[in-house]
Amino acid sequence: MLVDINLLPNREKKRPLFTVTLVIFALIFILFTTALLVMYMSLKADVESAEQEYHRLVIERADLEEEVGIVQGEEIGIRLREAIDYTEGLQVPTTIFISDLNMRLPSHGYLSSYNYQNRQTGIQVQFETLEDVAAYVTELERSAFVADVQINSVHTFEHEGETNQFKVIPRYDVSLSLQADPLELRKEERSRHGMAH
Repeated sequence: MLVDINLLPNREKKRPLFTVTLVIFALIFILFTTALLVMYMSLKADVESAEQEYHRLVIERADLEEEVGIVQGEEIGIRLREAIDYTEGLQVPTTIFISDLNMRLPSHGYLSSYNYQNRQTGIQVQFETLEDVAAYVTELERSAFVADVQINSVHTFEHEGETNQFKVIPRYDVSLSLQADPLELRKEERSRHGMAH
């Protein structure tokens, strides 16, 4: 028999490079997959939380818009009421007012012009005497339709007849500023309309 003598030490076979590389890639793949799975779970929880917050904010926004709509509606209503009140204050039933101004004139007094703008009324009136001017101003102050009377100017002019046979009559041209009382005028207008119906 032959003896088998091996003088070389016994060596294990080297693992092939392919197997080591495969194991390393497998480990990297497992770590990468685990990392992706953890990130996915974290992001999924964040998305769910964000969706819940979004829905809560949408509901809160709708509630706030409703509240703002109510407040704005009230503010618009208030502004509209103020605008209506203001414009009503600017309007005066002029026929009633002019009739009252004419009725209070003395027998030889004449209303020559009338101007109404922004609650102020300007009139030009002609009188024969200064006493007539004073009496007319007193009458206007007594009127329920006039809140304030101011004389702006008084000018003298002469009114001549058609022929020179008549005596020259001096007259007074008076400019007055009046502040009408729109509430009293509207009350009078309503009472007149109530009588007509």
